[in-house]
Amino acid sequence: MRSDDRYRQGRPRMLEGLTFGVKALFDFLAGVPNDFGSKPMADLGFVPPFTAVYVQRALDAGVVVPGKTNTPEFGHKGTTDNKVHGPTGTPFDPRFNAGGSSGGAAAAVASFMTALTQGSDAGGSVRIPAAMCNIAALKPSVGRWPQDAPPIAAAPFFTPGPMARTVADVAMLMQAISGPSEGDPLSMDGLLDYVGAFRAGVDGKRPLAGRRIAYSPDMDLFPVEASVERVVRQALQAFEQAGARVDQVKLGLDEIQVTDLGGRNRRPLTSQHFADTWVLIQAGLYGHARDLFLEFGIPMDLREHKEQLTPEFAAMLDRSERLLAEEYRHLDFLRADVLHKLNIVLGTYDYVVTPTVAVVGVPNADDGNTLGPSAINGVAVDPQIGWCLTYPVNFSGHPAVSLPAGFAPNPLGGPDLPVGLQVIGRMKRDDEVITAAAAYERHNPWYHRYPR
Repeated sequence: MRSDDRYRQGRPRMLEGLTFGVKALFDFLAGVPNDFGSKPMADLGFVPPFTAVYVQRALDAGVVVPGKTNTPEFGHKGTTDNKVHGPTGTPFDPRFNAGGSSGGAAAAVASFMTALTQGSDAGGSVRIPAAMCNIAALKPSVGRWPQDAPPIAAAPFFTPGPMARTVADVAMLMQAISGPSEGDPLSMDGLLDYVGAFRAGVDGKRPLAGRRIAYSPDMDLFPVEASVERVVRQALQAFEQAGARVDQVKLGLDEIQVTDLGGRNRRPLTSQHFADTWVLIQAGLYGHARDLFLEFGIPMDLREHKEQLTPEFAAMLDRSERLLAEEYRHLDFLRADVLHKLNIVLGTYDYVVTPTVAVVGVPNADDGNTLGPSAINGVAVDPQIGWCLTYPVNFSGHPAVSLPAGFAPNPLGGPDLPVGLQVIGRMKRDDEVITAAAAYERHNPWYHRYPR
């Protein structure tokens, strides 16, 4: 039945007739070509034989899919660019990248090409582009949006999630798609009321009265541009106007000690080691993805096409081949430490707020391989992910949303560029994150700032 017929009959589904972009990674849509942002996969002409469970739930709720959205090669970095489609620019100034890896999704929503969309988040991939395109995007707790198996997602590292122009739309997507699936042993029940959580954030003058927010301008470790921190600090007033108390705190991440395999070479955690660990974990996942294709009879060994791959992605495939099982599991010690430190803070505070990314804009390259900065404030950072304050939350598994904080001067001249802030909630309390986001949006609205 057509959507207009359902509306005439007074029986529309929750998302009836709304356009919904679908990312070109493992967000499969049966019968629709899916290139993973990868030249070898595009040349192969891969067409998925089934629809991902969370995409199917959106379809069942009434969405209309206008197309697939761009991504860096297999989502391996915090920018969106590849050798198939080139870079995706933010609608606020297309000379700058939309962020990644769900940059095509964020740009499509911010430019009104689609009403709703989704992304997948292993290190910030819905939150980074949300910050750079001035939209709202939630990394749910792993299991809120069920996934297909195999592969079983490496909890609590990877999850799909909603992206939209408003918190209300994020809440509706959560309501429509969340819930258990027999095919996903990590999926959770669907008992949280996300629409109700949104309403709780907009009812009354001070919906966050009694709530406490811990503000960390740098997560104790990350260099952050002064213009970013200034915009985010100013935006904190919206939480205070909604009734919350905001305190600047230390999260304790700089107190973490890391070691090499076997407990050797104990030393303090640095932002560079943090980013290196994320890259190594991702390398293990990409090695598994290569094996996954071959296991299911897809005639593609990515290692045989290195000359067509993005250099950083090719290096991650090479690293996965040398990665020992015990070395891979050793990385879990850092994940456990991050979880412990954040839980201590969230035992006293209801939320942690940080900048989403540390810089104002990332200029697009012309070679299909846009990367972030290699240094911020004179401090070396990993250009794939080290300029983003998002991936620590993938280590811990807490729900987190990126929201527009405001705008900062354009480093190349021209229109001001968006800055985002990140709200991290207590474990599995995605509803509380939506309540805080709704209250914040009411006091610091951004919808009027979209380019038309």
